[in-house]
Amino acid sequence: PIYRMFQQRGLLNTYEALIIPYNAFALPLAIWILTSFFRSIPAELEDASRIDGSTRLGALFRVILPLSLPGLFTTAILVFIAAWNEFLFALTLTSSIDHQTIPVGIALLPAMYHVPWGNIAAASTLVTLPLVVMVLILQRWIVQGIVAGALASTLRVVVSMGTGGGNSSCNGFNGGAWGGARCRRWKRRPAAVCATKPFSGSIR
Repeated sequence: PIYRMFQQRGLLNTYEALIIPYNAFALPLAIWILTSFFRSIPAELEDASRIDGSTRLGALFRVILPLSLPGLFTTAILVFIAAWNEFLFALTLTSSIDHQTIPVGIALLPAMYHVPWGNIAAASTLVTLPLVVMVLILQRWIVQGIVAGALASTLRVVVSMGTGGGNSSCNGFNGGAWGGARCRRWKRRPAAVCATKPFSGSIR
């Protein structure tokens, strides 16, 4: 059906023939990854920024986006790898060398009676170089993006247990699971965090 659709609209053997399906299939992956990552960011951070006088758009650019950079870089790497290594659409929807991708070009290198193994090996090595360079440059954000969701979920559970409920604010503190919590403020963070540590005295 996709081939017939592109054939009727005259899009075969064009860059649009690859751009449209790549975006269509990469968009669900990106939305799925980013949705789970954005859900792991505590909403209290945005609320604290709004209390400090920031607008909703300002909270997005000053608080949410800086915290979501690891997830954005991780998603960009995964989408780029999926599009870079895609083979079926590039083989089906393009026929000229000018529009075919590198995986298709490598697959079409063997002739009828001769297989140029040296050329195939060299081309395969060159194809992987951009991926290796990109991962080496962005590896810090990739690692942060992988572990950020788990860390944020763990923090949210600790905060909830420390306050004796779902409210992560220290106002109206009612004891918590361990009989008390010491509220501290993260450096350069707009929200208070309750570390589960028993103590006697007033909450600072």
